[in-house]
Amino acid sequence: MSTVLIDNVDSDLRWPELNRKFAEANVHSSLGVPLQISSEASAALNFFASKPGAFTPNVYAKAKSFAAAARSTLHLSVRIGTALSRAEDLEAAMKNRTAINLACGVIMAQNRCTQAEAIAILTKVASNRNRKLREVATELIEQISGETIQTHFDP
Repeated sequence: MSTVLIDNVDSDLRWPELNRKFAEANVHSSLGVPLQISSEASAALNFFASKPGAFTPNVYAKAKSFAAAARSTLHLSVRIGTALSRAEDLEAAMKNRTAINLACGVIMAQNRCTQAEAIAILTKVASNRNRKLREVATELIEQISGETIQTHFDP
């Protein structure tokens, strides 16, 4: 997570193979600016120039400023992506819980048992059929009602 400047690929000794490939591609100076996007994500913004010494202090400052703007945009994008993913996961969990809770209610009514006993029955059926609990629960409710399960969310 530190800035890397290769002022001249012909005289920089740190990465001879990389510098050789740069020279072959007509890149003679390079500037890499790190972007700490979040605690789990980082990146780098790389600038390349066809002449040595292209990254003067003025250009370097502009590159750092551009990288800061890019970092802010990427940080926001990661946060939005994480929030969307979390919302999708929660919605899927709510749908699964709806099926399981409804199935438990049916089993409790049919067997006059507790919720814990109903879950145990549902779990045993799922295990015997080698299927997921939510699948067995959904199938039970759909067989009884003749309809697909609807999960309702109040705004």
